[in-house]
Amino acid sequence: MKNYTPNFKSTLALLLFSAFFVTSCKNSSEENSDEKETGKMEYPAEWMYNQRAYPNNYINKEAYKEAIAQSKQILANRSPEQAGEWTFIGP
Repeated sequence: MKNYTPNFKSTLALLLFSAFFVTSCKNSSEENSDEKETGKMEYPAEWMYNQRAYPNNYINKEAYKEAIAQSKQILANRSPEQAGEWTFIGP
């Protein structure tokens, strides 16, 4: 029986080629998945706007201003205990 030992250079070349092949396949599939998600590339602000203006493609500016004023009023009227502020006890 022959004692067969593979050549070190050929084994190294095979490993490098397979590593290159696997990484190139991964990168090409990731690039294609971005385009499939939305169909077209959009800016993040457009995505946020479209998400909030869904049924009529319109955001009421007055309702937005009222919501901001209401949130400021709620924050101003709550007590420190509700705000989660710490009271230090001890040295």
